[in-house]
Amino acid sequence: MYARLFTSPLQQIAQGLTNLQSAAAASERVFEFLEEAEMQSEKDKTKFLDKAEVKGNIEFEHVKFGYDDDDKLVIKDFSCRANPGQKIAIVGPTGAGKTTLVNLLMRFYEINSGKITIDGVDTKDLTRENIHDLFIMVLQDTWLFNGTIRDNIVYNKENVTDEEVMEACRIVGLEHFIKGLPNGLRYEFE
Repeated sequence: MYARLFTSPLQQIAQGLTNLQSAAAASERVFEFLEEAEMQSEKDKTKFLDKAEVKGNIEFEHVKFGYDDDDKLVIKDFSCRANPGQKIAIVGPTGAGKTTLVNLLMRFYEINSGKITIDGVDTKDLTRENIHDLFIMVLQDTWLFNGTIRDNIVYNKENVTDEEVMEACRIVGLEHFIKGLPNGLRYEFE
């Protein structure tokens, strides 16, 4: 009992120091976020691609890219063309740049030089919002929430019909899988 009384305050001190270290690491990330430069205004962007009319010609032309505007380029001279309806696999080991290519296409990062075009329109001339509306992006890490498959697909969008959900599933190749589940779109995740 004396040993427990003696070690209890030491354990509390150790726990307190661990909490302080966690708080210091978290606050460092918060301050990094707060110090980030504001994104440039896109009010002057006049070009617009209507997602109903986009054909899907995507081209990377001599793209060069490096993080943090330093001299170290991670992509030195990349060119690629994706034609409408063409399926392209981006394959490589961890750190090869697969996610970076997608992030550049979606304008999460700006390229150093070269250009990326969608149906011949340079992505620099389009707003990020317009570009994001043109794509459906499926991340490597999937998050499924409690609820039905339908709930997970529509997530926060209102007034979506089952027909629209099934059409989206058909486009991404899930229709057959969902039709094979008991209750289909109403299949419940727990």
